[in-house]
Amino acid sequence: MAVQTANHVVMDSFLPSGELTALRGHLGGHASHFEASRIGGDRSDPGRVAPDVRRSRVLYRVGEEADGFLSKVRASVPTAVARLGIRPLPIATIQLQATATNDGEFFRPHTDNRHPQTMRRWLAFTFFLHHEPPRFSGGELRIAATEADGGWSTITPTANRIVFFPTGILHEIAVVRCPSGAFEDCRLTLNGWVTR
Repeated sequence: MAVQTANHVVMDSFLPSGELTALRGHLGGHASHFEASRIGGDRSDPGRVAPDVRRSRVLYRVGEEADGFLSKVRASVPTAVARLGIRPLPIATIQLQATATNDGEFFRPHTDNRHPQTMRRWLAFTFFLHHEPPRFSGGELRIAATEADGGWSTITPTANRIVFFPTGILHEIAVVRCPSGAFEDCRLTLNGWVTR
């Protein structure tokens, strides 16, 4: 008999508020370094820009200011894996990037381990660190109920919330509406992948 697993795990109040504020400030200070998002790549091969599939801006090198955050992610992996009901794998690395999704931007349904450069990814996470209350609407993270069917779970962007999910599950980012178009008002996330 197959075991039904959860399609995602949500953890709220992930970081102390001071760390959240410092991390948001660090990323804001690097707003000019964000570049057009790409698909199908990784740090060594960034892939291609595909505006019909993904529109946002990404910072591929977040910096050592995220070391505390990455330590907390690493410590949370066993809990996430247990709650997802998936087999734990060894952690080789944790890849990280920051994503700014602004007015009219989105990411169509996709998985995070389909390309040769991403096949070692086995657990994904999205961490929301925008201002509260949000200065944008939309931008929900939608995750297919399982790898096989088309039901969807919708996760509302909430600052200091992290969501873990298996990389093989279809997911998308709904269109963001941010009237100001300002970086400091957009949907800001740290996205990452645990690799084996």
